[in-house]
Amino acid sequence: MKPMQNMPHAEDAGHESTFGARRAPLVKRLFVLRSLADLDSASPHWEIDIREMEQARFRELEIESLTAAKGRQHICSQDGTQ
Repeated sequence: MKPMQNMPHAEDAGHESTFGARRAPLVKRLFVLRSLADLDSASPHWEIDIREMEQARFRELEIESLTAAKGRQHICSQDGTQ
């Protein structure tokens, strides 16, 4: 069994125009990929795709955490706390 031909690759993550605004979040796609890898353990393609998507998810988490930290700094500067 080959990986699905139309499954987005991790390097394309974040490009809404590539897959449309309705594509599933990376965390959900990772769950599906891991399920497929369990069902088709003979294929090395799943692990490669999973690794690429995990890297994209780590980048996503980094951006989310930096954004949250900036928001927290903004809130603290408004109320005088740290």
